[in-house]
Amino acid sequence: LGISLYKLNQFQSAAQAYQTAIALNPEYAEAYNNFGNALQKQSKLEEAIQAYQTAIALNPEYAEAYNNFGNALQKQDKLEEAIQAYQTAIALNSEYAEAYSSLGVALQKRDKLEEAIQVYQTAIALNPEYAEAYGNYGLALRKQGKLDQSVQAYQTAIRISPDYAEAHNNLGLVLLLKGDFENGWKEYEWRLKCRAFEIHDRDFPQPYWKGSDIDGKVILIWGEQGVGDQIMFASLLFRLQQKAERILVETQQRLVPLFRRSFPNICFFPTQDPPDSRLLGGAIDHQAPIGNLAQWLLPNEESFPKSQSYLQVCADKTEKLRNKYQKLAIGKLLIGVSWMSVNKHIGKHKSTSLIQWKDLLSQKDCFFINLQYGDVEEEIDAFTDDTKISIYQDKEVDSLQSLDDFASQIAALDLVISIDNTTVHMAGALGKPVWTLLHHVSDWRWQLDRSDTLWYPSMTLYRQSPSGDWCSVFQQVQPDLERFVEQNLNAKMISHA
Repeated sequence: LGISLYKLNQFQSAAQAYQTAIALNPEYAEAYNNFGNALQKQSKLEEAIQAYQTAIALNPEYAEAYNNFGNALQKQDKLEEAIQAYQTAIALNSEYAEAYSSLGVALQKRDKLEEAIQVYQTAIALNPEYAEAYGNYGLALRKQGKLDQSVQAYQTAIRISPDYAEAHNNLGLVLLLKGDFENGWKEYEWRLKCRAFEIHDRDFPQPYWKGSDIDGKVILIWGEQGVGDQIMFASLLFRLQQKAERILVETQQRLVPLFRRSFPNICFFPTQDPPDSRLLGGAIDHQAPIGNLAQWLLPNEESFPKSQSYLQVCADKTEKLRNKYQKLAIGKLLIGVSWMSVNKHIGKHKSTSLIQWKDLLSQKDCFFINLQYGDVEEEIDAFTDDTKISIYQDKEVDSLQSLDDFASQIAALDLVISIDNTTVHMAGALGKPVWTLLHHVSDWRWQLDRSDTLWYPSMTLYRQSPSGDWCSVFQQVQPDLERFVEQNLNAKMISHA
């Protein structure tokens, strides 16, 4: 009964059935293992781990329980313990393809890509029709920059399992990275069906817009993913206005004031649960997540918007901040810096440590201003104590609380230098000169081997080569900053003359 309920995704009822089985037979190892699986589906990881440990104690040769135990540990980011559990499962059953694939995922999270690829290959050799192993294999190949092989792995996974949403989505990301927009956007739409995306989905009643004629129609757009994604895709709202009679947009509360000023003919609503009742009515003809607009509005490279800026800041607030910073800078250029991403999946690869910026922040005639979101005061103070280099922290601006204030702060500067995070999207959308520092195999939106980007004409990209080498990136930026300072100070002198 528990197994049947589990297959129907009724995990709580399944767990109750397993508990009854265990009460009837306390030595029933399989029931404990299945109980653990039902608990894991309900995100009750500690209880699941206890169930697996009991199953293993009852049957020390139980390879499947070790594999499931490893999965629960991996969800807790206890990667070394998870790896040990998978290795035990494999030692008990050398033909256990699922354990090899799970082991590969854990190794990949530890940045042991070569080892991960080897165990994925073993999983595939043991089970040539194992779609998930091909999907994981494709992700590891992409991280190594082996994009053609990655595409082949994803395509094989999709051939085996045509509805494998993660493989479709990841294939789309690689195609977009390679500049194949027509096919990339089609696959990118599968993100909505990915397990990781479910928490972002919105339950609106209107049919999805599929590129049909919407002249005279009302369309609802809802924000998705992070703030940076919503800012980037907002560049398409002007073009959508040319097609639709009326546009309603649901987005994060922090973005509403900025977007309302920037798009005065569009109605913006803060995201809430349940949604604002005005967004549920039958007068709205279509809905679309904001990322879906690209499939219908950006079929090729030539179709990208060419606008230098599309977000409008509060002019008074920006002027006050610039005057304040100029008084503090005493003739120096105002340079904003940000060095870290908190993205739980790839943030550590995109991030730098502040000490790696030491030589760049030693540049004379620059007044550096902190644009890094979050509580970094202690880190900046330690850096200043160690290097005697100051980074100004404006405590009147909290980017996590007010993106409108943050936008004005960026608009008040001469230049922004940052790793790939929300800061660069805001700066690019404001048309501010922004230099983006990228890790080796960068996010899909920055494509390959180019120093410009289709999304933001004011942005310059600086790329790692080889992987993990931030030193090479700063060596590219350093002379460019020297030239930027010289050119801008000369221009100031001429204008004053």
